[in-house]
Amino acid sequence: MRVNHRYIGVLSLAAWSLAISPAGAQLVTNFESPPYNASATGTLLTGQQGWYVPVAGSPDYNAFTYAGNSLGLPTNATGGAQFVGGVSAGTVFARAQNDLNFGSASVWSFSYDVAHRFNGTLPSAQNLGSFSMANTATTTFRQLIALHTWVDPNTATNWNAGFNVFDSTGATFPSGATQSPGAAWSNLLLNNWYRESFTVDFSTNQVLSVSLRDLTGGGAINTFNPVGWYMLGGAAGVGTPLPTSVRFFAGGGAGDVAGWDNLNVSPVPEPTSIALVGVGLFGVAVRRLRKRPA
Repeated sequence: MRVNHRYIGVLSLAAWSLAISPAGAQLVTNFESPPYNASATGTLLTGQQGWYVPVAGSPDYNAFTYAGNSLGLPTNATGGAQFVGGVSAGTVFARAQNDLNFGSASVWSFSYDVAHRFNGTLPSAQNLGSFSMANTATTTFRQLIALHTWVDPNTATNWNAGFNVFDSTGATFPSGATQSPGAAWSNLLLNNWYRESFTVDFSTNQVLSVSLRDLTGGGAINTFNPVGWYMLGGAAGVGTPLPTSVRFFAGGGAGDVAGWDNLNVSPVPEPTSIALVGVGLFGVAVRRLRKRPA
């Protein structure tokens, strides 16, 4: 079993890949205007900047202004003026998807701000929401789901953040359950913004790192470097296709709300690229990035 521990120490450099990656090889957006149109009552996200509904009949996501938003979510201190959100209808679930080419690198970092709320009638139901990779052609691919669940759907007052992971043989790990990275991912607050992130290596089909930070309450970043966490398929999953897109999901009972902001899906630079950054090419790349048209 090969684990790319050499990347773990450089995960904080993932954002640098924005400057040194090929154009179109990442998805980075804060959902601000321009180019996104939003309103307090919600403006359809479908059709904006490549977002679409991947499952027929799913409720659309919408782009909202923080000011007066009809979902009732609070302002995110790092969120600018706009965010996107979806609401479960109970029998059908809200989804938003955007396509991305994952073939440009082996190691990728995923980061986003998330907040949940319950606007329905108790009891609710599992699952509250998720962020995941998706594939438009097959269900068997290198995939990780960051799954958010109610602590108790009968009260819908707190939620847990976990991951659907597998062991090297491809069996769910732990058996039939969502894996928790630790206490910091449990009993999370409603109406509170968190920044969740994870890094994966598609060449080994493994999860390298996960982190969580309370943006509303403040505090340190909680980081966990798992051992033996694999994506769908386990070690043999490296022979399956790569994902082709990423997806926001709001599920569970009617009135389950999922809000998202500051999405960053980027390749982590190889050590050689990092060395070049260190000798000055990072400044050149940043200047080029700033000159790039929106």
